Amino acid sequence: MDFSASGPFYFIEYYIMLTLWAPLLYSAIKYLIYKGIQKKYKVLLGIILYVCIWGVGYWSIGRMNVFGQSYFFVYSVGLLIGQIELPKAKRIYFVMAFFILIVGTVSMARFYGARVAGIYDYAEGLNFLTPKLQMNPPNISILLYSFGVIVVAYIVFEMCNQSSFRWINTIGYPFMVLGKYSMDIFLWHLYIQSSLNVYFLAMEKSILKWSIYYGSMFTIPIVVRFLYNEGKKKIYSILKA
Repeated sequence: MDFSASGPFYFIEYYIMLTLWAPLLYSAIKYLIYKGIQKKYKVLLGIILYVCIWGVGYWSIGRMNVFGQSYFFVYSVGLLIGQIELPKAKRIYFVMAFFILIVGTVSMARFYGARVAGIYDYAEGLNFLTPKLQMNPPNISILLYSFGVIVVAYIVFEMCNQSSFRWINTIGYPFMVLGKYSMDIFLWHLYIQSSLNVYFLAMEKSILKWSIYYGSMFTIPIVVRFLYNEGKKKIYSILKA
């Protein structure tokens, strides 16, 4: 099976593999969280579990593609976060998250600088631990940067939600919508861009062109997914009746 209609479609293969692993990963995480084990042992077992998950994903590079490489670890972290109650946003957490973001940004800047210079096997700094990982699946620099962005954004939006001003409470809503449909936007944005190039490539760079391109790349995937979900619900209700 070939997922080559557009560059980002490479992720569909990984998504299918990770979805197949999901029941096993979810069961292990659920057991770890809800089983009556002392907290200190839960933390120890959790560290062991995720070291093993990372190790299996990294070991599989060049040997077999069924674990999704570093995506195996990323997906597992997502499953864990979905099962735990996140702490209330506090300023001290923001300082810690911002520090992680700064370290990740510096490390990632060095990585991208190396790629711009034509070095496609960069393994310096934090990445000396994982020389076989580069762009996709992501290396340590990209993972650290991404984690920093997510945590900083989470704390900022949670603080907005805690505000007594209603207009501040609504700041995060557009980002919530984009996050909900982020997979569709990621998969289709380059395909939409290439389709628009047929008609607008010769158009002068302007705010209008920028609005057409980015408006389409964000809006079309959201609208299509929304219509698909609504249509699926409608068909299901008809068949169920």
